[in-house]
Formats: sequence, C-alpha cells, structure tokens
Amino acid sequence: MTGRAGISLHLDALLDLPPENTLILTVNNRLSRSMTSLYARKREAGSTALPVILPWRSWMTQCAFDLSFDATQQQDPVHVLDPAVARLLWREVIALRDEQDGMRGLIDVEQLATLAGQADELVLHWDVTVDPAWSTPEYEQFLQWQRAYEERLAQLRAIDRTRLALSMQDWIVHERIALADHVVFAGFAQRSKVVDRMIVAIGQQGRTVYEYIAQDLPRQHPPLQIRSPGDAQQWQQAIDWARRALDTQPQGRFAIVVPDLQSKADHARRLLERALAPDHAFNVAVAPPLAHWPPVRAMFAWLRVTGLLRARAAVPVELAGQAMLAGLCAGDIAERGDRAMIDARWRQAGVMNVSLDDWLRALEGLPLLGPAWSAVFDLWQSVESSSIERWDQWVSLFRQSMSLVGFPGDHARTSTGFQAVQALDALLVKVAGFDDFFGAVSWQQALSQIESLARQAVFQPQRDRSARLDVLGLLESEGGQWDGVWVMDMTDSVLPAAVSPNPLLPRPALSQAQAPRSTAQREREWAQSMFQTLCALAPSVTMSWPARDEQQALRPSPFMASLEPSAPPVECAQAHDSSLHESIPLEIWEDGQCPPLNADELIHGGVSVLDIQSRNPMWAFVRHRLNTRGLEPYASTPQRSQRGEFMHAVMRAVWEKLRDHDGLVAQHKTEDFRYWLEETVTSLSMLMLGDWPRALTPLEVARAIVLVNQWLDAESDRAAFEVVEMESPYHLKLGMLEIKVVIDRLDSVPDNATSREMGWVLLDYKTGISRADPFKDWARERPVDIQMLAYVRALRLAKGEWPVAICWVQLHPRKLEIGGVARDDYEVVGDNDAAKGVGKALKKLPEGQWVSTLQEWDDKLERLAREFQDGEASNVSHSLGDLKYCDIRHILRLHEESGDD
Repeated sequence: MTGRAGISLHLDALLDLPPENTLILTVNNRLSRSMTSLYARKREAGSTALPVILPWRSWMTQCAFDLSFDATQQQDPVHVLDPAVARLLWREVIALRDEQDGMRGLIDVEQLATLAGQADELVLHWDVTVDPAWSTPEYEQFLQWQRAYEERLAQLRAIDRTRLALSMQDWIVHERIALADHVVFAGFAQRSKVVDRMIVAIGQQGRTVYEYIAQDLPRQHPPLQIRSPGDAQQWQQAIDWARRALDTQPQGRFAIVVPDLQSKADHARRLLERALAPDHAFNVAVAPPLAHWPPVRAMFAWLRVTGLLRARAAVPVELAGQAMLAGLCAGDIAERGDRAMIDARWRQAGVMNVSLDDWLRALEGLPLLGPAWSAVFDLWQSVESSSIERWDQWVSLFRQSMSLVGFPGDHARTSTGFQAVQALDALLVKVAGFDDFFGAVSWQQALSQIESLARQAVFQPQRDRSARLDVLGLLESEGGQWDGVWVMDMTDSVLPAAVSPNPLLPRPALSQAQAPRSTAQREREWAQSMFQTLCALAPSVTMSWPARDEQQALRPSPFMASLEPSAPPVECAQAHDSSLHESIPLEIWEDGQCPPLNADELIHGGVSVLDIQSRNPMWAFVRHRLNTRGLEPYASTPQRSQRGEFMHAVMRAVWEKLRDHDGLVAQHKTEDFRYWLEETVTSLSMLMLGDWPRALTPLEVARAIVLVNQWLDAESDRAAFEVVEMESPYHLKLGMLEIKVVIDRLDSVPDNATSREMGWVLLDYKTGISRADPFKDWARERPVDIQMLAYVRALRLAKGEWPVAICWVQLHPRKLEIGGVARDDYEVVGDNDAAKGVGKALKKLPEGQWVSTLQEWDDKLERLAREFQDGEASNVSHSLGDLKYCDIRHILRLHEESGDD
C-alpha cells in the first residue's frame, strides 16, 4: 500500500475508528457484505453506528452521482454507464467496424466485446504502453475499436467505470469529493496503478489511509495436505469433513474453497444437497447467469414465438416446443401434461416449422392457455411495428404480453421463483432506459439485447440465513474468516495457474506493465500471496488434491511442499474403506417375463413388433405393450421418411404408366416419356414436399429423375415380367398378432422350375443407405430386418405359393443397387451395358434348398410372434448394432462402458 500513511490495521483497531468519519472500501461486493456482518458481530449488543462500507467501484459511482446534483460544480452532469451498457457499446462499435470491413458474421462479437473491455481496463488502469516495435494487427484493430468507443461515450456525454477511476483521482486532488478522515482499503491483494494513485491522492488531502489485514487466527494445527485418489473421492472427503464439522460445532462456520467453482457449481450443489439436506443448509457463492433461470427462458420463448408468428406466420419447431415446455403461463400446472404431449407429437412427426394454423390448432386443446395467448396475439396485431421504435415502448409491450399470457404462472409461489422474477423485472427496467444510449430498434433487436444482458448477468437467490457452510471460489474467499476451511484441487495447474495474457495487447507491453496473468513471474507472485491468504482463512485449514483426472496424472501445487502429507480424517477414510465394512451379499434379480398378451389387447406397429422383439424383447415390451417411446429430437432437416414416401410415389406412378416389360421397352427412351416423367415428379414434389426448404426441392426432383432413369435402364434388360400389384396391403396373422404389411411391388414372371406360366417376384424400394443381408441377418437365430420375410409369408398365405425372388431395390444417389435372394434358375437383372451402373447384391439358392430355406425363415417369424404373445421381455441383445436405432437405450443400459456413477 502506498500513500501518506499506509497503516495496516486489524479488526480491533478498525473498531476503534470513529464510524461516523470512516469509509471502508472493499475489492468486491462479497467482501463488503462480509465486512458489514463481521463489524456488526464484533460490536457490543444494542444499537450502534456502522461506518460506510462499499465496494470501491460502487463508491466511485455514488461520488459521480452526487457530483451530478451538486449546484456548486462548474460542469455538466456525469452519467456513469452500467457495465452491461458499456459492454453493449463495445459490441456496437465492433459490429459496425466488422460490417465496414466486410467481415460480418465471421467473428464472435460477443467474445470480442468482452476482450476489448478487459484490454481497455488493462491499458488505462495498469499503464500499459505499447512500443511501436511491439505493435500487432490485433492491437491496431483494438485501437480503432477503442477510438470509436470513446467517440460514442463523448456523444452520450457518459463515462464508464474504467474511465471513472481516472476521473476520481482528479476529483480527489481538486477536493470535489467529500472524503472521510479515515479511509480503509480491504481485500486489495493486487492493486492496479490507478488504485495506487488514488490512494496517494487521498493521502495528499490529509486523510489517513489504512490497509485492512485479517487478524491471524490461533491455529489448531498447521495446514494439512491430503492426497485423494480422484475427483469423486476428493469431493466425498470434503463433504464428509463438512458434515462432521457442522455436527460437532453447532455454532461454527465453515467453507469449502473450489478454484474452478464456476464450472463445478451444479455438481457441487447436487452432491451437497444429497449429503447434507435437510439437516444442514449451505450456500454456493457462484450462481448461473440470469438467462438460465426458468422465468427468463420462458419469457424469451413466449415472446419469440408470438413475434415470429405475427411476422412470418411460422416458427421453428424447437422454439415452439421450448415455449410449450417452459410453461409459466395460464394453465402452468393444470395443462402441463397436455403441452408436453403437443411437443412430443411435433417431434415424432418430424415437424420443422409450426405454422400459425398448426399453433392455433394445438392451443384448441388448452382451454386456459388458448384464450390467454390469443389475447397476446391480438395485442401484437393491433400494434404497428413502425410505430414502436423506442426501447421503453418495446419493454412495455413485452410486459403487457407476458401479463396476458399468465406469466409467471405458479412459479412465483416459491421464494427462489419470486426472486428470479424480480431480477428479470429489474433487468427490463434497466433496458427501458436504453433510449438515452441506443437508437431505434425492432422487437427482435430489443429482445436479443435483453437476452444478451441476461446471459451476462448473474442471479444469486438470497442465501439461507441458517447456512453455516459456504462453498466459494479462490477470489471469493479473500478477506473471509471461518472456523474451518477445506481447499480443493490444489494442483500445480491451479496455483500457480498458466499465464493468460489478453490477446488484443502485445505480450511485451503487458509484461513491462506487470499486468495480471501476463507473465509466469507475475502469476507465481500472485499465487504465493493467494496461498498465504488461504492458509490464514481459519484455525483449521485442509488442502487436498486429486492424484488423477481420468487418465491424466496430477501433481500437487509446489506451494504445498512445506506442508506435511496427511491421511484423510478417520471418519472420511472409514466412509470409503470397504475393508472396514462387512460385505453385504448382492442379490441379482432378473425379471424378463411380463403378462401374456390378452385376447382384447390391440398391438400396433406392423412388422416392427417382431423386428424389435428379435433385437431386444424388453424394448418390444416397452414400445408395443407399454406404448412408450423415447423423446425424439427436434427435426432440423427434412425427414428421411418423406424422401422415401416421395420416391415410392414416383415409382408407383412410373409403373402405373409402363405396366410391364413391353411397355418399358417401348416408352422409356421416348421424348414423350421424358417430358411426362419430369412433369410427374415435379407435381408429386409439390404435393409431398411442400414444407421442404425451397432450395432443396429442385435438387430432390432432379435426383429422383436420375435415379428412375438409371433403374429403368437396368430393368429393360430383364426377361418378360408384368407388374401386377403396387403398394398392395396384406393382413398377416401370427398367433394372436394381426399385422398389416404393404408390398411395394409384385411382378409376375414365367416360372421355369414348375413349368407354370406364373411365378412371383417381390420388390421393395429402399431409399436409405442400409439394407438387409439375407445370409447374415435372416440366417441368425434371432433374425433382424425381417420386413421382407413378413412379405413372403403374407404372399404365401394369399397366393398359396412361394416367390421365386425376394428383392430390394436401393434408390440412393451413392448406391443404386438390387439385392436380396433368388432361386438360382431365375435371373432378375442381366449384365448388359444398361445394367452396369447398378450394383448387384443378389444371393442365389439352389432350387432344392429354396423352399426349405424360406420355410426355415418363416418358422423364425412364428417363434418371435409366440415369444411376444407369451410375454417374453428379457433385456438381451446379441449385438450392439441391434440397438442402433433404439430410443430407450438409456433404460436398457446394455453395452455401456463401466464408469464412475
């Protein structure tokens, strides 16, 4: 500490200072609250005056505000920008420059705005001077942004908090700031040069400047060093220690310090809630952004849905689903299940965009939400977009809309929910004042800015007053005092941490200015100071580190070399030492038998019932007996099933026109047929692909025409055939199961083996890349991809004959192929030049094995049907590939790698 006095003082000396003439400035809000609480506890009981205790940045803002209303000052009022507004200004100038340079959309403006603001503070607060020889393109770009930013500040007649610190020194020197006689700085482990100059200026005004030093606590023992096998064991040891300390010291206050708490806060809450609730309350100092809380997510979803439906009469399905699931509206709880079912139906149907008509139809089944949202939509319809340009007008419309829709539903009934709604309201109040800084905006721009601010703002519900356990990060722990502290993750990558210089500023300049995070030496000095601070937080301090992070070996911080290694407390060790506990017999119970199928039980699903039964009986039970499916992801691209249905319709139209081999040979190469094919495919695309993106539909039409012509070239080489059926339905009965199948195409051909005029060829169109392999998939004890086997059985039952060939035709741009299995005396496709572009994956069976093989496959279908009918529901799969498209794998939990759950 520099300055006139530079006096260090402990709490007892601080209490002796006259409170009415003492100002205590802290490095952050948390320390300010902690100092206030500590000061009050140490005072005698009864009413007493407290000194002014403020975070130093808040104090500067208050001073600027007071100057603005001081009639004796000969200057314009000073408006101090909120940090959120300052960040938006940085975004504005960077985005404008980005657009001027033709780089729009190629850089992350949000991240650059944060880096630019940090670089600006480093330059001004740490006196970073850049020699011309050190200049970099990034620094030159930053200088342009900085100049543009300062021009915007001048236009607004405003000042940000970074520049406010520079002005404070001048105000203090010219005695324009009313200062207390005693000024105490607390928690400034590392001070910027601007703070040092401010301290000097305060001292030069005849004030006494102090540095508050936390009083050394009487040690119960030197700090302990504990090595944990891994992160999970370290957490458990720390929580066991906390529980024991809270139980044995009912009045004690304790802390767990986690260096990377920001990324581990949710994990910490889950573990602590499980181990300590409801006996002990705790407080986690790090909170998620305001944008992550349910009321904020719900507001953004409802407003975006309403705005997009008004502007475009359609909304992306993911956004519509988010609104339905977010709730916090009329019928919040009463209609929650109905809203979830609407979302599930959209997912299952592969909807990409929800039109206004679809949305209104969905709301018809919601008697509470439907009228409420209609009132919101009527409000937006009554407002002319061109008549609203101001921020406060948009905020007013947003407020009215959320009120009409029933926001916040039942969420505000909880304390945390009520506080979150209040925080959101405060954010809207702040945004309503943006007209002083930003120009006219659309509703999308206003809502996007609010969302950006909500992502940057942190919301921490009020802590439980009974909480005696704090979970904090390294910086949050500075200046605190507890009865016991456990510091986690004390590895050599944490103290000292790796350097992280600002990429917009040259490294030599940062190193010369000794800016934070700029050099290894600077980082080591800070780490040494931080380590000493941690050791003084409590009479009992325990520091732990995990020996491994998954496969990576870790090392302890070098600052712990002076600490004696120690074993975990006995209670913690016993909690994880299995040798201290008598083994408990583990009973394994497998229940793979469900109730048999009832005569009146309807089963839907077609051939998939048997296919899934073969892949995993439990999956079939869940899907077809419990009628339960996994929740599908939102569709972002057209469904493959739509492409398949389109190609099937095209092939049906083609063979309705050609009819047989003679018709194919006569018409295929004619100009009339080419024209007819183009018109037919285009017409079918308009009918079946109407909701596809406009850019994709012409591509799909061209693709279909090419595939059809290539396949017709191959079929022209076949022997005589006639297409007798297309997409004909058959009803297949297997025990109590009645399954409907649709055969894509059935050809009649001469049957040479039986000297009959007619034999049957089954053809099935496949538009995907995968297909069945008869001698691999059907020859298994539990066959898969059995759709065509069901076709064979249906055909035999209907016609009384086995087919001579079972074929699939793969109509895919990457592979045009015919495959399947055929009797060896029948040639499906020849080898002429026209057929050379078609792959052939046909298997041949001798005539003597043909019927017996088909009968064997048919028997397997019957066994699967009996299994399903009898209630066989074992959780067994013979191949990981069998569950590739399973939507309940997380329930089956087969083929999972063992992990630390």
